[in-house]
Amino acid sequence: MKRYDVIIIGAGPAGLAAAIYTSRAALATLVMDESSAGGQVKTTHQVANYPGFVEPIAGHELAGNMRKQAEKYNTKFKLAADITALHLSDQEKCVEIGNEDKYTAKFVIIATGSSPRLLNIPGEKDYKGSGVSYCATCDGEFYKDKDIFVIGGGNSAMEESLLLLQFVKSITVIH
Repeated sequence: MKRYDVIIIGAGPAGLAAAIYTSRAALATLVMDESSAGGQVKTTHQVANYPGFVEPIAGHELAGNMRKQAEKYNTKFKLAADITALHLSDQEKCVEIGNEDKYTAKFVIIATGSSPRLLNIPGEKDYKGSGVSYCATCDGEFYKDKDIFVIGGGNSAMEESLLLLQFVKSITVIH
């Protein structure tokens, strides 16, 4: 059994920011994720709305910088982790990975973020970040003066469409 002060589940920007803060506070910190560090931002072509970056930065580069900064303060990582159990009721929290390992900590931070609903159509993955977007707030400016499509008919699709109106030439909603 491996012991830490803090275990953070999720290695996206929120999880990595938490790791930087806890590690800088001299707390033994472990970040776990089912994938690699960076979360959704690592697959973003360009990030143009992140504080402190006047010019857009490639998502994979931003994710790499975040991980390096966390490692600078001695954050440990357990990536490609298949978390099979989480016990939070005791004073010492326990995270189980498969049948192999148990990790304990005084505190567990869950920073798993969200995932977009994919269409699972041909070409979607090929154009992600280069024409296919899942975040109008993040990417609206990239579609300035273009004719675009929004796929969906629920509240989220309409909210995203309204936000995009300030940037785009026209929107066709496909429901």
